[in-house]
Amino acid sequence: MPDSLKIAVSAGEPSGDSHAARLVSEILSIDPGVKFFGMGGEKLEKEGVRVDIPMERVSVVGISEVISRIGDIYGAYRRFCRVIEDEKPDALVVVDFPDFNFKLLKSAKKKGIPVIYYITPQVWAWRKGRVRFLQKYVDLALAIFPFEEPFLTGNGVNAAYVGHPILDRRYSLEPRHDFLERMGMRKGERLVALMPGSRDSEVRSHLPTLLACAEELNRTFSSLKFVVPKAPEVSRNCWEIEPPDNCRLVENRYFEVLAYSDIGAVASGTASLEAALFGLPSVVFYSLNPLTYFLGKKLVRLPHVSLPNIILERGAMTELIQADFTPDRLAGELTELLKAHDGKRRKAVEIKRELKAKLGESGASRRAAEKIVQFLKGIR
Repeated sequence: MPDSLKIAVSAGEPSGDSHAARLVSEILSIDPGVKFFGMGGEKLEKEGVRVDIPMERVSVVGISEVISRIGDIYGAYRRFCRVIEDEKPDALVVVDFPDFNFKLLKSAKKKGIPVIYYITPQVWAWRKGRVRFLQKYVDLALAIFPFEEPFLTGNGVNAAYVGHPILDRRYSLEPRHDFLERMGMRKGERLVALMPGSRDSEVRSHLPTLLACAEELNRTFSSLKFVVPKAPEVSRNCWEIEPPDNCRLVENRYFEVLAYSDIGAVASGTASLEAALFGLPSVVFYSLNPLTYFLGKKLVRLPHVSLPNIILERGAMTELIQADFTPDRLAGELTELLKAHDGKRRKAVEIKRELKAKLGESGASRRAAEKIVQFLKGIR
């Protein structure tokens, strides 16, 4: 390209920061002269993106939670609009996080800035108005599920399927023996993963129930160890809670927890799909503020909540949502996994195989980068 491109990027949560960072890396491998700025976190910064708005200012889930942080969120939006006005980028690339990004991309579009949506919101689960919004304000939508492209194009959206970026992750695992030794595991003991989520609001909502469930399981089983992976994005004060003696909170060992645990309780979201792709027998849970949940039920039209169940179009993994997410119910479901572990492990491996067949090949980040560069070349 004759002149260096400037691209604004908007990622408002940890998973979006990871996906956006890999996308930026691939774009730079195609055109090293591209300049990036915008909103994100540490991973985007490591790729050389100038982060003008830290994503921690907007990373909340739920209507009531948003209301309590509305000043921060609106301030971040206004700041981003000013930066876009000053920089006049060649394009705005938004990653997931629709509640914030919808407002931002609408503003950018009105300024004549092309808008690319990577990891499109799950509009197929919502009212038709969101699809019409994409058709009106998004120039290119990059979908990560195979069924999304025909749905979007059929509703007038310029869309392309690129695959799921979760398959692009690269990681090196600590040897199993070393990790289990670090956990203090003895012969005959089993490891249970308790995964509360990667946002402050999720940890505050979920962790007490998870630890109460661990206490209950301790009364039934004498050979369990529990492990809670601490997401680096979560504030320190969220972890100021006393776990049972046989429960470890660990940092920087997220993938080891998925790979080496015997069973897991996993917050709905990207983590539930990651657990399924590791073949970990799991129960999926989630709890929201009651008002948020009530309003969400009115808007969403899906029989399942977790990504593995949505993709497979059946209840492949047990879901405990809202009032069903209690220490007793969770302990009961995890007990079933422990008692029939070999059979549940075989079922989990089959779910993993089906998901990989549905999601296709790795390389989503590269394909998305190529689509973006090709699109921008075409409009220059």
